[in-house]
Amino acid sequence: MEKNEGKILIFGGTGYIGRYMVKASIKLGHPTYVFSRPNSNKIEKINELQSMGAIIVKGKIDEHDKLVSLLREVDVVISALPYPQVFDQLKILEAIKIAGNIKRFLPSDFGVEEDRVSVLPPFEAFLEKKKKVRRAIEAANIPYTFVSANCCGAYFVNYLLQPSEQKEEITVYGTGEAKAVLNYEDDVGIFTIKVATDPRTCNRVVIYRPAANIISQNELISMWEKKKGKTFNKVHVSEEEMVTLSETLPYPQNIPISIMHSIFIKGVTTNFDLGENEIEASALYPDLNLTTIDELLDIFLHDPPKPASQHSNKFSRKPSVIAHDLIRNGNDGAMIGQEFMCFMLSLCNDYIHNVNIKNQYHQALVTGRTCASHGRKQDSKNGSRAENQM
Repeated sequence: MEKNEGKILIFGGTGYIGRYMVKASIKLGHPTYVFSRPNSNKIEKINELQSMGAIIVKGKIDEHDKLVSLLREVDVVISALPYPQVFDQLKILEAIKIAGNIKRFLPSDFGVEEDRVSVLPPFEAFLEKKKKVRRAIEAANIPYTFVSANCCGAYFVNYLLQPSEQKEEITVYGTGEAKAVLNYEDDVGIFTIKVATDPRTCNRVVIYRPAANIISQNELISMWEKKKGKTFNKVHVSEEEMVTLSETLPYPQNIPISIMHSIFIKGVTTNFDLGENEIEASALYPDLNLTTIDELLDIFLHDPPKPASQHSNKFSRKPSVIAHDLIRNGNDGAMIGQEFMCFMLSLCNDYIHNVNIKNQYHQALVTGRTCASHGRKQDSKNGSRAENQM
């Protein structure tokens, strides 16, 4: 383990991507603080991080004075808060301004480069909130780094190939030719800690786009077929179908299908050249040994990571119950994030393949007309009623 003096505070450190950042920070030798809710139910994850050397700080983001005191003890702040808490980062920002000592703030981006992409309305509304946080940080005149980590490799391999389910068919979005960037989560963690403490990245945008990690769905499937020694049946979902779903599904179920459209139809992680204020991460650290997609698939072949949904015991509940809690309450920070998105993506797959939807969720999401336009058979009587069973 390396030794570094810079103290790093991570919000959302027990979440899906946040845990990789905490582990990377500890690995690189930084004194690492993890801000956790007092009533967090992620006891095992907290204990794991604590056993590795993380300093767990219990508190609420609303506790302004406590937050300012904590910030005065650290040098760098990284937020990996889930999407529903995106505006909580403005409270962190206000505390940073009062503390006056923070050398770098990284807000919770870690996806597509929101200032450079054109996407469907549901995803655009999602990104607009993140853009507002970026603009507030710039206006506050505090040192920052904005990060576009693109796609978490293991997360998307699990979703696209579904290796744990032993299925004979694989869903392909569009033609399968659009290029996407899949970065292994361990590498995302290391990159993030490095750029957070690198003077070259201050007040700049860093995009994680290593050339070796750029791949199309067709190429990914072909590589997987060679490793498995079998051929899968490809079920194509057209751009028209995806756009229709984004317009038909209610919020927030319309967000994941819009994200898939942007990545695997429009290719937004690769379809622009880097600007003057943007840096590609692997160019900064050419000696860093990154996990290639080929190596990532080998991991799935021999010791596959669990899908994000399996990290939460809440998935033992019925989908309708989970959806009710999420949409009615909207405040389950332990669930809504990468794990929530994984759940919603799986629902999108159910809509596409009509896996007994009306019994798992509710009939109002897709009308009989929309189902017919997708070429899926559904009880038209039930579909036309659109009864909400939530």
